[in-house]
Amino acid sequence: DHAGRDQHRRRGPRGGAGPSEGVGGANGDPGGGTSNVYDVARQYLGRNASELKGDTTDDLPMNPNVPNNVCCANFVSGVLIEAGVMDSAQRTDSVAQLNSNLRNAGWTAVDPSQAKPGDVVIIQGGGVSHTEIYAGNGRMIGSNNANPDGSQRITENNLSWALDNGAVILRAPGGGNNGGTRPEGPNG
Repeated sequence: DHAGRDQHRRRGPRGGAGPSEGVGGANGDPGGGTSNVYDVARQYLGRNASELKGDTTDDLPMNPNVPNNVCCANFVSGVLIEAGVMDSAQRTDSVAQLNSNLRNAGWTAVDPSQAKPGDVVIIQGGGVSHTEIYAGNGRMIGSNNANPDGSQRITENNLSWALDNGAVILRAPGGGNNGGTRPEGPNG
């Protein structure tokens, strides 16, 4: 495995919600196999990727050997596995491989106007290789270069950034990844 070195040829979005916005608790409760990808992802908001990779007290299966500045596919894969919508054998640190794995498993592209919390956002092209989970209301949750040292933290970002960079939004067969509790607004 190439440890996700293709993740961010051009730096992805910075900033985000941080630990005080939209977090149920500092550590959150493990998803325990729920099919709600959005709820699994949001419990990790504000946590550093380096911390999550080494945390054996949660259900998030992240590869501890991935560098701290390229954890986006590592995080999204872990969330999908914890939520029970992706087999652990399909876990990957590569955005391209995640895209391929999901499509081979029957995930299909949906129009951004139809995006639902729990859909997977894949950005590949124009020097960008990045992935996040759609959170509703035009927002995404993912592992982003938000820390001053360039390492990653789980934050919220605008879907518009992803769409401006050619994003594709993928939905699980039957929409089984949806059902998030976040209310939808006119942008999501």
